[in-house]
Amino acid sequence: MRISILIIICSVWNFLALSQSPTITYTNEQLNLQAEFIDAFALKYKGENSKSIEAFQGILSQDQKYHPASFEVAKLYLDQKDNSEAIRYCLKAIKYDAGNRDYLQFLTERYIDAEEWGNAITQLEKLINLYPGERQFYGDLAYSQIKKGDSKKALVTLNQLEQLEGVDEYTSRKKFEIYKSWDDKKNAEKELLKLIETDPENIRFLNNLAYFYTQIKEEDKALEVYNKILNIDPDHTDSNLALMKKNGKENSAASYLLSLKPLILNPGIDIDSKIKELMPYVESTSPDMDMDKSSSLDNLLESLRNTHPKSPKAFALSADYYNRLKDEQNAIKLYEKTLSINDNIFSVWEQLLYTYLEIKDYNKLVSRSESAIDLFPNQTIAYILHAKGLKELGKKDEAMDILMEAKLIAGRNKTLLDQIEQLSNELK
Repeated sequence: MRISILIIICSVWNFLALSQSPTITYTNEQLNLQAEFIDAFALKYKGENSKSIEAFQGILSQDQKYHPASFEVAKLYLDQKDNSEAIRYCLKAIKYDAGNRDYLQFLTERYIDAEEWGNAITQLEKLINLYPGERQFYGDLAYSQIKKGDSKKALVTLNQLEQLEGVDEYTSRKKFEIYKSWDDKKNAEKELLKLIETDPENIRFLNNLAYFYTQIKEEDKALEVYNKILNIDPDHTDSNLALMKKNGKENSAASYLLSLKPLILNPGIDIDSKIKELMPYVESTSPDMDMDKSSSLDNLLESLRNTHPKSPKAFALSADYYNRLKDEQNAIKLYEKTLSINDNIFSVWEQLLYTYLEIKDYNKLVSRSESAIDLFPNQTIAYILHAKGLKELGKKDEAMDILMEAKLIAGRNKTLLDQIEQLSNELK
């Protein structure tokens, strides 16, 4: 404990030496205040924050100019999540030490937390005047100016930061966003190109440029950039997709789907990107779907499963496809396969149970819904489907018991409560 107190005394003494104007001698009153300050700081160190605040406030009642005490109170109020009091006491500290960097930075952060952008800007401008070489202050100032809605001033600040630090991703990205919000395509493009010059083979920078060209309908420029990316990374997902879409643009949906096969078979391309491309076709699947399109999609989904045999997503997507085709047996087979890989996905359980209900396999519905309830005891719909299966098997008393549990879990969910009530009435 002696070591801890010694550390406190040394730390506080250094803080006081830095916080106050240097003097050669101290009056007795000053020495007493410093001793009280150390005692108050020791209370803070021990976690007795309320007593520490009272002690620091006692110092201020004797000498309101004792700004280190005001600053300590500000920090203690921040610990208590009282931002307004933290601001109030920090302003007291700044009143008697207007150029203190720690005080000004703390106050700025509090204003940003409170979304008082005008006040934050005022303090940040002071900090930049005092410390013109500090990058952080320019970034915070630009951020506050953007939040206040003054993007013109933010652009000036970002240009100052760029002159200070050179071209970097943060500055260029913020300037790009400002130009884009003004619909200034030329300068927006310049910012992305300028950033690429700092790292010509940075795929993220190049992809951002290609995506921008796509947004502004400059397809040829976008494809040129995507080709450049593929020279660096032949497996890059967005670039491969862009070129495939370009090559298949004039072809039928079935031909386009087949053109995706090399991409689907490439294990180096993440499965989420593949699913994103296939999802619209799966969602539009129906029993009267064009046979060529259906066959192409079926082929691709099989390739997806073969390429990612350990991914539940590959099998769940295929199951959804078969479900929409009204091929319930294949859908069930693939939902069950999905759950054998990962049984912690309730949406898959839900689709599986509804499919068993659809084909009137009530024994399976009861057994699998029971498994779902064990894994997801708070999912009311599993209880409802379990009760439906029991009802169809003639086990009405058991079904009623399950519905009583379902009602407790449903809470105030009107949709679920209506389903429970309807099924209860059917059982009476």
